[in-house]
Amino acid sequence: MVLSPETFAEELAPSRTFLLEAEAMAMKAQGLGKRASPKDLLVFGPDGPIDNELRFPDECVRHKLLDMAGDLALAGRDLIGRFSAHRSGHRLNAEMVSAVIGAEQAEEGLKRCA
Repeated sequence: MVLSPETFAEELAPSRTFLLEAEAMAMKAQGLGKRASPKDLLVFGPDGPIDNELRFPDECVRHKLLDMAGDLALAGRDLIGRFSAHRSGHRLNAEMVSAVIGAEQAEEGLKRCA
C-alpha cells in the first residue's frame, strides 16, 4: 500500500483493534474496557468475531498497518521508504523509529564534520 491521506482515511482508519475472547475476559476481570463495545473493537472467539462482522476481510492486518503508520508518524518528520514487519507491535515499531532517527542523526553529524 502506498500511504496517502486518501488511502489512510479509506483503507486504514476504519480498521479496529482486535483481541481474543480470553484476553477480553481477562481485561474485563481487571475492570478494563468497560465502555468498549463490539462497534469499537473486534473480539475473536473460536468461530470468528463475536457479535460483530469484519469491515474488511483483512481488517486485522489493516489495523497492524494503522498501528505502524501511527508509530512511524511519531518520528516527527517525513519518512520515505518501504517498511515491512512480521509480528510487530508498538514496541518494535518504536525501536524501528529510534533506529531510523538515530541513523539519520549520525549521518547529519558526519556531513557537518566533512
